Order: sequence, then structure tokens, then C-alpha cells
Amino acid sequence: MKKKLFICFLLIGSLMGNVMAQDIITNPLLFVFKLHGQTRKYQFTFNQSNDTLYLHWGIERNTRWQSGSYAMPQEALKTAVRLSFLQPEDGQHICLSIQETFALLSATAFQELKSQKAFHYNQTEYQLADTKSQAMGYSLLHVNDSVDGCEMWIMDNPDFPLIWEIQNNPLGINWKVAPIDLPAHNLKEEIIQSPEKMGSIYYAYPTPNGIQTPVPEGYSPFYISHYGRHGSRWMTSDERYLEVIRVFDTFHNKSGLTDLGEDVRLRLQKVWENARGRGGNLTPLGERQHKAIAKRLYQQYPHIFRDSANISARSSVSVRCIMSMSAFTEQLKELNPSLQITREANQRHMDYIAYTSPEAEKLGSASAPWRTAFHTFEENHIHPERLIASLFKNPKEVRNPRELMMGLYWIASDMQDVELPLSFYDLFEKEELFGIWQSVNYRMYICNANAPVNQGAAPESAKSLLKNIIESADRAIREGTPCATLRFGHDTNLIRLLALMQVEGCSNQETDPDRYYLAWQDFRVSPMGANLQLIFFKNKQGEVIVKLLHNENEVKLPIDSPIAPYYKWETVKAFYNHL
Repeated sequence: MKKKLFICFLLIGSLMGNVMAQDIITNPLLFVFKLHGQTRKYQFTFNQSNDTLYLHWGIERNTRWQSGSYAMPQEALKTAVRLSFLQPEDGQHICLSIQETFALLSATAFQELKSQKAFHYNQTEYQLADTKSQAMGYSLLHVNDSVDGCEMWIMDNPDFPLIWEIQNNPLGINWKVAPIDLPAHNLKEEIIQSPEKMGSIYYAYPTPNGIQTPVPEGYSPFYISHYGRHGSRWMTSDERYLEVIRVFDTFHNKSGLTDLGEDVRLRLQKVWENARGRGGNLTPLGERQHKAIAKRLYQQYPHIFRDSANISARSSVSVRCIMSMSAFTEQLKELNPSLQITREANQRHMDYIAYTSPEAEKLGSASAPWRTAFHTFEENHIHPERLIASLFKNPKEVRNPRELMMGLYWIASDMQDVELPLSFYDLFEKEELFGIWQSVNYRMYICNANAPVNQGAAPESAKSLLKNIIESADRAIREGTPCATLRFGHDTNLIRLLALMQVEGCSNQETDPDRYYLAWQDFRVSPMGANLQLIFFKNKQGEVIVKLLHNENEVKLPIDSPIAPYYKWETVKAFYNHL
């Protein structure tokens, strides 16, 4: 019984079938757990797929939102005989055995309790004491263990026999459920204090933490597989600048700008002097980002890039991606002129480097069903009134104030990427920026990440890319060449890949739009220059292990490994081949 603890809440459907008891799912439940004087509070949500119930947990630790999931097969919900106490680990997605449940009884045990006024679980008999308490409109079946004195209060609901409370647990593990909202999250304050992060996918590439777990003894690096987003760029088209500038010019011509509005117009003119004709292009900062990433990779694994090693580099046909590839590979050649690098950028490889499936296209369309709720969210979170009044003498004459506010927001966000000595952040209040970013993050999460509402359409769009990664790695292992496969593409493709691969922190699930930002942040998953690196190692016996780095920081996978963040390649392949 001496196992690691897992604290969870679960809102479960019928244990005798596949129908969810959704009538009791109204507010988040909070498991307040106490163990040897320590308190932890976990929030959980759920979703069901076929015969499996997925439990998605989240908790704030050290100002960072951590999350993962557990899965219970239908057979466990019906006939399990013990509770599981597996400790949740950030980014871990674990499937339980058919013998275990979390924080609730199996249907068989619950029926035994109701008919016999006693039941057996964890090789222990519990007897019914009373039914005096209630929770969420249900009586709580108070049971106790006459040997050790452990007490449990179980919800009297055959569809949802939740263990609401445990006291006097001989393991020292006690918890109680609270149907309340979580307190304000410190992550918001962290983000508000960093306006650049509220620039969403325009956030300039951050410095990696530099932490490197020692390689298991006997293994040496021999191959690198990489996918990188292009570096910092100008906004995607000249028109995005002009549509904002035209509004200010129009009001300037009729003396309709405030003093601040006139000042902003002059700033916009300076931006346009530099931006004209460069829409979507890589900036000098974007080139430096890729050169720096390449240099750190070379310095970390010089053995891989020795002599005249072969490198395959392929890019999206987008110019900014091609320029990113050029900067990256140019840096490698500067470090070792003998390297043999093959560069390609053509339509031949676009079916995996920058592919969007028909389902993902439909998901992102203007008529997608999720947009109805999204537009309501925007209306509740984007408030242009104060900003527009500060810029225009007669704010009512501005036709599309929210659209103009968004235009200014994107220009403000892009300043960190173009390195002009200008800023527009003084125009916004912090809460205004946060509301805009929440809306942008909402859209990015739904369209590209592992949001339950998209039912896997976004992650599955990256299957061809994952297939190429696996096939390329197997070829390198088999043939000994190339030493590295480099791919250069876009933010959406990388986000979908990370979600599909269930990379730590990149595949979190959340059903409450107000909490999307707690589970997933676009600026962290895919800033400018974002990348995924798979570093392969082998020993003298030919056994291959792999380590993943997201934005050059070590990350874990939902795969058991005693040497994590290193994993056996065959185990990783088997995991992904079952997706």
C-alpha cells in the first residue's frame, strides 16, 4: 500500500454504460489534500472517448501551471478492486490498469455497499456508519474501517460514487472535495508584468535555461532531428500596417486626432518607413536567433557535427523560413566548413513541413461552431473604448474600434521582433493587453493545440510530420547518415506537432475558456524561433535512446522511463505508432 499519492477529482458518467452524468457537472471541483502537514489543491476536468474516461488535472506550483491526465478504461469503472495513488507529474498522461480507480468506487463495490452495507476495497472491509452528511444534493455514505479507523464519505450516486472525503487514513493521506472556484492565479500577474509575452506568437525567442541532464553511461550522441519555426519577422503583410495608418491619416486630415493620437501617427510613420515592402520577412533578430540556436546545438554536440558529416535541411517555401534555414546552416558551416549540407525548399516536402489537413482547415474557418462562443469571449475581454477615446477627439466616428485596437496591438507586439526604438505599450492598460492576449491565446489553443473542443483535429494534422520524423530517424539509425535532419516551418505546424507528441506542457487540456490561459500559453509553446529537437544516443550494443528539447529546454513524455528525460527509441516509436 505504500505508493505515491495521486489526488484527483472526477466527474464520471454511468459506470454501467457510456452515458455521462453531465447534470452534476456545473462548477470546478477542488481536491484539498493534506499529507503530513502539507496541503495541495488540484483542479480537474474530464472528457470521454469511446470506452475510456480521461481525467485532466491542473495545479499551480512555483507560479507555473502544471497539468497532465489519467485514463480509466470502462472495465476499471465497473469492476476495479483498489484505489490508485500514482503521483501526478507535469505533462504525464497515464492509463490505469483495469484493477484501479481514482477517488471513487467501482460499480461493483458501490453495489456491494448498497446491498450489504459494507464493501471490500484495497483488501480492506469498510462498513456503513451513517448517511447524515450531504454534498451537491446527494447523501454521503459514511463508512469506516474498524481495524485502522480510516473513514470515507462516498457520494450516494450509482453513476458517480465519488469519495468526497477521507480522514484518519493509515497512510497519512487525507482529502476533501470543495466545489468552489480556484483563487486568482499568479500566472496572470507574471504575464501582466511582461507585456512582451502578451504579444502571443510574436514573443521573441527567450534564452533557454541551459539545464542538461547527464547522458546515461555508455551512450554517445549520433543523430539530431529538428523542427524549427522561423525567427522573428515583420507582420505578415504590408497591408496590416497600412490599414491602421489609413485610419490615423484620415482623422489627421480633418483635425480629429488628440495630441496622443498625433504622436501615435508619427510613430506609425516611422514604423512604416522601415516596414514598407518587408511584410512577412525575417528580421535581423530572426537571423541571429537561428544562428544562436545552431551554435548552441553545435557546441553541445560537437561529436555529431565532426568532419564532413552529412546534414539534410528542408524548409517551407515561405521566404522567412528559407532565410531561417540559411542562417542556421550558415552558422554550422562557419563552425565546421567541411560539413556537407543539402538545402531544399520546394513543394515536394510541404505535405509534412507545412501541412494543414482538411479537418484543421475546417476547424479554423470563420463558420466553425466554436467561433460563436469565441466572439462572445472577445466582446467580454476586448474593450477599446478608453483607448479610442484617448486617440480620437470624436471616438464615435471610428467605425471599427475593436479592429483598430487589435491592429495597434499587433504592431505593438511586433516591435520586439523588429528592434525599432519605438514602443506602443504606453497606449494600453495592462488589463486591456491581458484581455486581448487571452482572446488571441483562446483562438490559437482551439485551432492548433489539444483543446478538447477540437476533438483532435488540430494535433492529428501533424501526423505526416511525425511520420517523417520517425522514418528519418530510423533511416539515420539504419544507414548512419545523415547526422542531422533539419526542418524549418511555421508556428501552427510546430504547435500541432507538440500537441500530437504530447510533449510536456504542450498538450494540456482545458474545457473552461476563462482557464485556457492557465493550461496553455501560446508565447511559451511557440515564440518566434521556437523549435523541437530530438537528440539520439546509442551504446556499443546498438541500443538507441532519445531526449527531447522544446525551445532547447529538456521536456518529458508521458512514457515510463527510469532514465527520463531519456527514453528508449523503440518505446517512443511504439507509443506514437498507436496514436
